[in-house]
Amino acid sequence: MKEMLANESPARKFSANFKLLRRWFWLKMNLPSRLLCDRLPPPPRRLLWLNYSSTSIGDSIMELAGRSMLGAYEVDLLTNRQHAELYLHDRFFKAVFTEAEQLDPSRYDFVILDLFNTRSIRLKRAIGPNLPCACLQSFFYGADFNRMLFSCYRIHHLLGYPYDDAQLQPFLRPGLFVDDEPSPLPPKRKRCRIALMLGGVDAFRTYQNWPEVIQIVRTRRPAEREFPEFVLIGSKNGVPHVEPVMAALKGCDAVSQVGSLTLRQTARALTASDFFLGTDGGLMHCAIALDVPGMALFGKILPRLRLPPQTNMSSIYDTQDVNNIPAATVADAVLLHLTSV
Repeated sequence: MKEMLANESPARKFSANFKLLRRWFWLKMNLPSRLLCDRLPPPPRRLLWLNYSSTSIGDSIMELAGRSMLGAYEVDLLTNRQHAELYLHDRFFKAVFTEAEQLDPSRYDFVILDLFNTRSIRLKRAIGPNLPCACLQSFFYGADFNRMLFSCYRIHHLLGYPYDDAQLQPFLRPGLFVDDEPSPLPPKRKRCRIALMLGGVDAFRTYQNWPEVIQIVRTRRPAEREFPEFVLIGSKNGVPHVEPVMAALKGCDAVSQVGSLTLRQTARALTASDFFLGTDGGLMHCAIALDVPGMALFGKILPRLRLPPQTNMSSIYDTQDVNNIPAATVADAVLLHLTSV
């Protein structure tokens, strides 16, 4: 945070602090201090988790990682419609809602807010103005941080630190559960199936060199090694990348599901794959949460701010843009994986 502030202009600092002041006044006007708690009530209690401010799939997965420590509670989730399908039939959420009108406030003893902003405070006031509550991030915003670790450590704090360091380690990872869904993919034809993510929201995190990577892998692959089966995944922004990648895979076992699956179906397709290959983004977080091994390319954002401490997701990093990472470097990492299967 200090480094970020040192590089900000006075105008930006004033704007950020004025926004913080407005949020603070909004909190004081709408949420009595007596309702704010720094500990969860002892179980069993019925909790409502408001995770309505996450702006991306990855943020949602990371911010909800701490729910695995709430097994002694009955927990419901209110979240964005675009994220809700990921948490259907979840092991830790009893029910998932997308609209405040769907809730019965009398069912809950306590509310967990994601952060203090206008939307979350308004939701809290509408759902249960007299319910005690705790907030995960409070007013903290601006600096980048590992949201997954923050979520787990904050829940551990709210529980009163029941675990020692060794006991806490298994909880320090995100989780998703989609095994109840039928696989959208046909049965595997090869020993190894690679899920290749195409597209991206940000240009610096959208890798353009996948066709070259594939060509290098095909050229350098040892003759005795079977070439893997490829499944192309991604949202509609990945559609323009499909044709050149499929051309590079001509004659190989490959199918494209880019832009044709729901988010939950895509997550299920990941569980039917042996390896994730892509860039830092929502589907990478899905793969991590589903314990699918893989390799992700990072640009600008440090991998340690996105990956759990213990993970089978390797990374290649460039300080500015994933497209600065040579195709040969990516291909070598893929070939290294293929020699281990």
